Amino acid sequence: MENSFGLLALRASKEKTTKRLVLTALLTGFVAAPAFAADSGAFIAVDLGGATYGDAKVTGGTGETYDDPGFIRIAGGYHFTPNLGVEAGYSVFGDSKVDFANATTTLKTSVFQVAAVGTYSINDKFDLFGKLGVASISAEESGTGAAASLSGSDRTTNLMFGVGGQYNFNQHWGIRLQYEDFGKAKYTPSVFGVAQPDSEFTVRAFSVGGVYNF
Repeated sequence: MENSFGLLALRASKEKTTKRLVLTALLTGFVAAPAFAADSGAFIAVDLGGATYGDAKVTGGTGETYDDPGFIRIAGGYHFTPNLGVEAGYSVFGDSKVDFANATTTLKTSVFQVAAVGTYSINDKFDLFGKLGVASISAEESGTGAAASLSGSDRTTNLMFGVGGQYNFNQHWGIRLQYEDFGKAKYTPSVFGVAQPDSEFTVRAFSVGGVYNF
């Protein structure tokens, strides 16, 4: 009987040890998995999206505002750790035009941005990230036809922020979706060489893009 109890105790001990080893392996795999999604090193990205102009009014018009344009951005950056990095990007927005009977006015915008990027990996496939930095916005208004005497441009530097998510296909390739607020742009128009009051409008953007990690 004593031998039987001894064998049972030994078998139970082995089963407990095996369960501990399996549980340890599973926990180790779970903790290590997020490192696959975001590692240290350089990356590049190309984003396409649409911008939202807030109250971008036509100079000399009767309340007309410029339409929201699309945009493209080339960006690059570096992950110092899986959770902290930096990114710089240059965005070019499509021309936004307003047509009148005998004139056309155009608003052109571009943005250069530099931001710190914080990343949180949900698992080996999904990341959430936030951006905080500065954006330099160039805005230019011009006219043709009867509005050919209309021109004006300026550059504004603002605090910018953004939030988004990224899906990682593998160690190198991913796709991201994000929202960014670049703050207010400004241009000082002139008509027949006479300066007009400054025009201000907010610039926000939604985009989807491809990412390559080196």
